[in-house]
Amino acid sequence: MSLRTRLIVSILVVMMAAICLSGVVVIWNGKRQVYIELSASLNVATATARNNFRFLHERPDRRRVLQ
Repeated sequence: MSLRTRLIVSILVVMMAAICLSGVVVIWNGKRQVYIELSASLNVATATARNNFRFLHERPDRRRVLQ
């Protein structure tokens, strides 16, 4: 194998390793960001529902408010 071929192969191996590593990092970071976003959305939805039920419980005219 010539020196040129070995150099090309070694550069290709390094580039493929970098692509694989960056893919793993992107997937890991994406999973983490999705988890954070869904947790925040669930917290907001829970707080909104809790506040609405509290508001409804304090109203004397609950049926009219629901309608």
